[in-house]
Order: sequence, then C-alpha cells, then structure tokens
Amino acid sequence: MSVLLSGKQLAAELGRDRRYISYMKRAGFIMPGGLATVEEARAWLARNPSPRSWEKPKRQQSKSRNP
Repeated sequence: MSVLLSGKQLAAELGRDRRYISYMKRAGFIMPGGLATVEEARAWLARNPSPRSWEKPKRQQSKSRNP
C-alpha cells in the first residue's frame, strides 16, 4: 500500500528541497489535501521532467540606442 506524504516528507523521499514540490504544484501536480504518494510524484515527474520550466527566460539586455 502506498503511503500518503506531506510536501515536506515527499521532498525528503525524492531527495529534493521543499521548494521543488512547490514548483511541481505550480506546474500542475495535484496534492489533494496536501498529500501525495512517491509513486504519484515519480509518475508525474516522468511526464513533466522539468517542473520549473514554467518560468520565463531572463530578458537579454538590449544595446543602447544612444551612441
């Protein structure tokens, strides 16, 4: 039987920081009641390999228009 874990526990099981779980949730990982299993998290990560990809790329500095 799979054990339901909190975000903090899930992060520890995955060997990640708690912020990583927050990024996963922002990217669409669903944790009903704030709980999920390691199997659910790994299956979601297999489908969504980079949970931080929702972030916008940094803007490139443009050259000054004034000579």
